[in-house]
Formats: sequence, C-alpha cells, structure tokens
Amino acid sequence: MLPALALGLACLARAEAVLFAIPYAIHELRRKDRLAPAVALLPIAAWTVFRLAYYGALLPVTYHVKKLPFLVDLGFGLRYLARSTGTTGIGIAVLIGAAVLLRPGRRPPALVPIALGLLASTLFVVYVGGDYMNLARFFVPVLPLAILLAADVAAGWLPSVVLGTTVVSACLAFLQWPRQERADVFKYQEQLEQRWIRVGQALRRAVKPDRTVAVGAVGAIGYFSGLRIVDRLGMTNDAILRAAPDLSVEMKGHHRFDSAWVLSKRPDIVLIGSGLFAEGTDSLVAFPPDRQMLAEPGFRSSYRPMAIEVAESYPLIFFLREGSDVPLGARAVQQR
Repeated sequence: MLPALALGLACLARAEAVLFAIPYAIHELRRKDRLAPAVALLPIAAWTVFRLAYYGALLPVTYHVKKLPFLVDLGFGLRYLARSTGTTGIGIAVLIGAAVLLRPGRRPPALVPIALGLLASTLFVVYVGGDYMNLARFFVPVLPLAILLAADVAAGWLPSVVLGTTVVSACLAFLQWPRQERADVFKYQEQLEQRWIRVGQALRRAVKPDRTVAVGAVGAIGYFSGLRIVDRLGMTNDAILRAAPDLSVEMKGHHRFDSAWVLSKRPDIVLIGSGLFAEGTDSLVAFPPDRQMLAEPGFRSSYRPMAIEVAESYPLIFFLREGSDVPLGARAVQQR
C-alpha cells in the first residue's frame, strides 16, 4: 500500500506521474488488488475534478501556454531527448529498459508497469517539447527507474563481472564529458536565480505592499518581493495562453506573450528582461516579449525608467507607471 500512496502523492507533485500510476493500477488489478489502484489514482482524479469545477479546465494552464503545434514541439522534444541523453544517458537507459517488454518469459512482473510508465513518460516529454534548462530536469525523476530497468536487462546480457564493470565504467566516463553544461548551471544560478532573489528583496524594501509588478520571471521575484504579480508569460493566468505563439523564439516555454493585455492590468512597475543586464553591459536585456512591450504605444507614453539599488548586485532598472508612488530610494534614469 505504501508504493500506491507514494505514487498517488507523486501525481499531485507532477501530474505526468499518472503515466506510471495507470500501468501500476492495471498491474495491481490483475493481481486482484482493488485498493492499491484506488489509492494511486484517487489523488489525481480528485484534483482533476476540482480543477474542472474551479478553473473549468481539464489540464493545467502551464500545459496550454507552453504547447505548440505538434511538429514544432516534436522537434523541440527530440532535441531535448538527445541533449538529455548526453548529460544523463536517459535515452540509452530507456532503450535498454524497453527490452524488459520484449522478453515475456524472463521479465519480473513488477518491472512491466515501470517499463510501460517509463516509455510513456519519455514519449510525453518529447510530445510536449521538453524544456530549455540544462541537465534534463524533466527526465531526472525517472532516471533511477531507467537505470534500474537497464541494469536488469544488462545483467542477462553480460557474461562476466569484468565485462559488466567495464561497461559501467565506460558509461560513467561518457557522462563526464558535458562538464560545460554543468558549469553553466552554477553560472546561471548566480547570474539569474540569485539576482532575482536580490531583486525581489530590493522591491520588498522599496515598494508599498499593495503595488503590482509585471514580470516574466515570476518565481523568485514574486516570492521574495511579496508583491502582486502580473505574469507576462502566462504561467499564473489564463489570458496569455490565448496569444498566438511566436515560433521564432528559441527558448521552449517562452513563445506566448501579450503586452497589450499586461498593460490593460495597469501594473505599477514593469520589468524589462526580468531586471537583467545583457552580459558584459549595463543595459537591459530585451527578450522577444520585452521587444513587444517596448513597441507598445501605451508603454512608452505611460511608463518612465527608474532605478533602485540591489544589495550585492547591480541596480535594478524598472519602468514606473505615471501616477504610481515612487519606490523608496528610486531615482530617474535614462532608458538603456
């Protein structure tokens, strides 16, 4: 019963875990166990009913706002799978693990739902187009299962411990080559995540708590500022998903934006480039949503650039709506 409960809770953390819960439930039903399938599927079923009743949607808003035409997402997804295989070996492990399904006389029954879930999960990640971040975060939750299946299959293929050790050592050596990608994670953690934490803290100190901020990087900035957020990329509203995707954008999940809708919410502060300077400069970076915002007539006429100091980082340049209270310590600047 504990595995069923853990799987049911996992479905609440990541809804795609239902791709493991369904084959698990079928497996348990074949064993005449009706309680375990109910425990595994009830949490996600209850949450789906609530979502339909409260939001009027079967799937999360994040699915709709990130979903692109099939062939476009397929291209993103296949590239993501290839890149993830280079950093984690997930593609190789999935292929080897799939062999569990091809040896009916020798496969342990408990591994079948794992193999089916792993294949379904991998295909789903490819279908939705994967992700833009390094180190295969969409595959990390299932990587231990992929390695388990691959190890079970390999155990029947390798005739000796020496050969097995050689193969494992070769795989580990293979996974060491993308060092630059791992280095980039630490670099971006400092340049992006830590910057946004400090920006959020600076806004909390300088801005009245009932003000609103329009920004794309809603997580750290929203959390640490405590301010109301107008999400420019649509992860927390159902308006941006109606915008046509800009397929020229290379960063998965950042294809939809609607600056006219953002301005209609009259945010007190608008952050261009989520408050980031282009690397090596003192000018704001302008992503496609920012270029659209800067071109809006209402933005140019109603918002003026200002700056506040950010502890242990460079100043935050933001755009303040005419008539809004000037944040504590803010100063007017030339637009950069």
